Amino acid sequence: MLVVADPTEARAILGAMRNVGDTGGEGTLSDADRHALVAAGTYGLGLEDPVDPDEIDPVSPEELAGVLSGAVVNDYATRFCAVMALVDGTIDDRKLELVQRYAATLGIRADYVTDLAETAHGHLQLALADMTRANLLSVTGKEWNLDDASGWLLPYEGDQADPALTARYNDLGALQDGTLGRAFYDWYTGHGFAF
Repeated sequence: MLVVADPTEARAILGAMRNVGDTGGEGTLSDADRHALVAAGTYGLGLEDPVDPDEIDPVSPEELAGVLSGAVVNDYATRFCAVMALVDGTIDDRKLELVQRYAATLGIRADYVTDLAETAHGHLQLALADMTRANLLSVTGKEWNLDDASGWLLPYEGDQADPALTARYNDLGALQDGTLGRAFYDWYTGHGFAF
């Protein structure tokens, strides 16, 4: 379970997610939205009963704020809504704006909310740059200039490739089918990635 929420809070969070997924009540849940609701209920929120997306009542930002018990669960609820806005792989300004309403109503001011707002306003490159900065900070523990970070992100680009390491990865292709190494090799090369 990812978040500590009582069953009433968990159902309210699912209702908010449902509201984001169907863009405020238009009834347009995608298959990805439905799967996300089931997974969030079971694995993220720890509900014991199976989740039926069609049985979840949409919950407005104001209704959600009236049910949740504090800052920690407010933040998690906003994160769940943010994921819901993007889970079907499309950028829908209405969904992103609804997530911003949830965040504002719940008092959440965080980088991921800012990035969603920038995306909704057509500033995708700015949002991607900020997400990259935040990811680098979370992994390395230090602030990076994105130009300087490219060497860290792509250490073997160009003539910096490590021939011995490349050979070790290519050798995985000679392993027997069914081994982890061979599966990794097949997946990696099957997607067109270079070692």
